[in-house]
Amino acid sequence: MMEPIEYDTRRVPSWSWMAYHSGIQYMDIPFGKVDWIDNLRFDKERQHALITDVGGFRDCRTEQEVEQEGKHYAVLDFGRIKRGWILYDVEEREDLCKEYCVVVGKKSKKDNDKMEGGNRLNIQEYYILVVRPTSVVDEYRRVGVGLIKSDYVPRQRLNVRVV
Repeated sequence: MMEPIEYDTRRVPSWSWMAYHSGIQYMDIPFGKVDWIDNLRFDKERQHALITDVGGFRDCRTEQEVEQEGKHYAVLDFGRIKRGWILYDVEEREDLCKEYCVVVGKKSKKDNDKMEGGNRLNIQEYYILVVRPTSVVDEYRRVGVGLIKSDYVPRQRLNVRVV
C-alpha cells in the first residue's frame, strides 16, 4: 500500500501528487483529445476537497491484466467483454460493486466517432478517478484512475466531497 505523506500544517488531498511517498498514477491523455468536465469545483469550506458527482460501476467486474504489471485491471462486463480499465494507487482492491468513480473528462466526440465508426448509441469513453468512501458521509478518497464506457458508470450521488 502506498504510504501517505504526513504534513504538520495542512492536509493534502488524495488526488494530489503530493499525497503519497511513492506517487500516484496519471493517465497519458493527448492534448486536445478530451472534453473536461466542468462541474468539478473546490470546496469553499475545505479547500483541499473537490465537490463533484460520483457514479457506481454497473454490471461489471475487474480482472488483473496479465500483460500489464502491478495494479492494472481490465473492467469486464458479464460477457467478459472489456469495457475499460483501472490502474490502482493502492494494493488492496475491492469488489467493483463497492468502488465509485468521478468522471473528470471524456474522449472528445470526434475522436469517439472516428474510433467506433460513428457512435449511434452515444456511448462515450470517460476518464475517471476511482474513489472509495471514507468514514465521513458523502466523502470519498482517490484510489486509482481509469477509462470506461459511459454506459457502465451511472451517476449515483451529487455534490459529494473528494478529499
